[in-house]
Amino acid sequence: MTDSGSGKIGYVVNAYPVVSETFLVNELRAMELGGVPVAIFTLSRRQDSVRHGAHDDVAAQRHGPASRSPFGWWRSVRAHAGGVAANRSGYMKVLRKDMLQPAAAALRQPGRETWRNLMTRAGLFFASVRVADQAVRAKVVHLHAHYAKEPLDVAARVRSLRRIPYSFAAHAKDLYTSPRGRLRRRLRDARFAVACHRHGEKRLQKIAEARDRDKVLRVAHGIDTEIFKMTLAGREAGLIVAVGRLTPKKGFDVLLRACGLLDAWGESFRCVIVGEGRTRDELVALIDELGLGHRVELYGQQPQERVLELYQRATVVALPARVLPGGNRDGIANVLVEAMATGVPVVSTPVGGIPELVRDGENGLLVPPDEPQALAKALQEILNDPDLAQRLGREAAAAPHVADFRKTNRSLIECFRAIAIADVAGAVERVSSDAWKAGGIADSAAACLGVQPTRIESVESAIARSIMPGLRANAWRPDLSRMVRRRLWDELYKSRRLDEIDLFEGPNGSSNGGKPLRVLDVGCGRGGLTVALRARGVSAVAIDMRRRNCRVTRFRGQRYDQDVPVCNGVGETLPLRDNSFDVVCMLEILEHVQDPLLLLKEARRVCRPGGKCLITVVNRWAHLDPHFHLWGINFIPRVLADGYIELRRRSKRSWRDNQALGDMHYFSFGKFRRFAVSVGFDVLDTECPDTPLRGAIHRLARLASLGFNTTTVVLVPR
Repeated sequence: MTDSGSGKIGYVVNAYPVVSETFLVNELRAMELGGVPVAIFTLSRRQDSVRHGAHDDVAAQRHGPASRSPFGWWRSVRAHAGGVAANRSGYMKVLRKDMLQPAAAALRQPGRETWRNLMTRAGLFFASVRVADQAVRAKVVHLHAHYAKEPLDVAARVRSLRRIPYSFAAHAKDLYTSPRGRLRRRLRDARFAVACHRHGEKRLQKIAEARDRDKVLRVAHGIDTEIFKMTLAGREAGLIVAVGRLTPKKGFDVLLRACGLLDAWGESFRCVIVGEGRTRDELVALIDELGLGHRVELYGQQPQERVLELYQRATVVALPARVLPGGNRDGIANVLVEAMATGVPVVSTPVGGIPELVRDGENGLLVPPDEPQALAKALQEILNDPDLAQRLGREAAAAPHVADFRKTNRSLIECFRAIAIADVAGAVERVSSDAWKAGGIADSAAACLGVQPTRIESVESAIARSIMPGLRANAWRPDLSRMVRRRLWDELYKSRRLDEIDLFEGPNGSSNGGKPLRVLDVGCGRGGLTVALRARGVSAVAIDMRRRNCRVTRFRGQRYDQDVPVCNGVGETLPLRDNSFDVVCMLEILEHVQDPLLLLKEARRVCRPGGKCLITVVNRWAHLDPHFHLWGINFIPRVLADGYIELRRRSKRSWRDNQALGDMHYFSFGKFRRFAVSVGFDVLDTECPDTPLRGAIHRLARLASLGFNTTTVVLVPR
């Protein structure tokens, strides 16, 4: 992506800037540092009076609600008129859903709830029309909603109004209190969803439909490690610090009661609570009730620099989070990550994703929620044991989640870059035939979008340029842009293949023997699977017959700080030692090799005893051919089929291998089973259902070569 104004990512948020949302500021900074231009769309005019220095580092333009001046009213009218002109059916669909139907319900059954629903839906409708108009004028190609509440609802409506795709990030309250059915529908329509911790990732995957589970990504927030550094000197004895919004789920009332116990036990301490919120008056009353005016101070909102100073002086940081009725809770509180980075021990509760960050007794202490006695004892233990405090502080600073935001957001940056390339590729439908003849499709599409081709230089653009020349053979496809997006997405995120390899993988990428899993990726293509495996700690080796693919794989590995071993060669003669790999992947190459028998023999040779081979097989009797997308051509002689493909202008003349259908190797499942057994493999059908009846039906269908075009099987050496 470039900074020219084309291909922006639009962030939809409730308000900006918000002093408590440092993770959002860091994410925006990471996007801009990674070359991803962004625009910010706020749903309210609210801005916190206190600002962090990091807010000044974000150059993105902020688009808010229209002003109440005549010019603001004119902009609103223009937005609605533009919505009708651009997509009348989409506009009427949203209008009917958000205005007409709630209004009819309020008239049929007048009451507080129906009128409140009408006002809420009307607010979402007007906000969505406004954001849609602003996004189009800002040249936004994708919307990313932070919080799965109103921002997500607006992004989903913008998709209906102006066909701008969206993704969303779920954090805490929005993740645990939103109706499951609503989240399921939103995830179905989204390109992907982001959770900031494993607990949230599993919850989203559990809510999602089976086909949408691969859309869920886990991206930790990260902090600015150039600011939050470990400092052991200069600590103020007995200083307890708590940071967060003054809301019930933070459990600050529990902290005050624990401080009351410490005071009764004769401990010398001082407690500082930083933050603002609706429970401030209740906390002030509780301080007076417990007689803690000389012990506890409420500092209100403070800039990041002041919070950092408190972390560096604190003896311990406390966050006694709790789960509220209805499920509202914290995910991973960013204040804990910041505090741990400075080397201060933390005391918290096992709520949400906090146990992923704080390991009890190793880098902090965890106590049950809503138990002041347990919290007081944990605080007392750290206050009275400097050695324990220092040990916990050192381990806290080294915790895996304590990472720089530039590193943790790298996968999200790559994700948005993939979307940008897909947007460039989607312009192929608007490129004239002269542009096709003039040069590469990437340059032509870039010219169509008004982007300078020389500025589209990244790993992803190299991948796009290597894929796109072959698109000339697929110009007939009505879903060409969707196919390009899918190809690029598959290259960048090999989630389905990784899940299949997980069948043979132990913890942290290890095999059953405890050693790192060794995987050979035969026909690695552009290295997406190999690099993804090495990033997960697997010892993966790539081999491909094309030197260009080998160069792209090495280049991609360098971006992820991975030294990827890549070999230029063919699958029929692997230049590798016998019995040297635990898993051999032969994905989407069997039909293209010259001799499938030699390929399987070589795989059998390099796969260790007890290892596995993962291979994809194209059905000889596929009703819809997966390469040429024509119905029934596998039921006629190959010579006639090739002639029909030429007649329909769907041959692969532009591809370097120039393979015809008659040159490819398709198998029925039964024939492939016999073929693999003759080489010395047992065949496992990984797609076979577990239940006996469905499994029997599935196996019969496989033997009859029905119900699949391409299938993945596992070969086990005998």
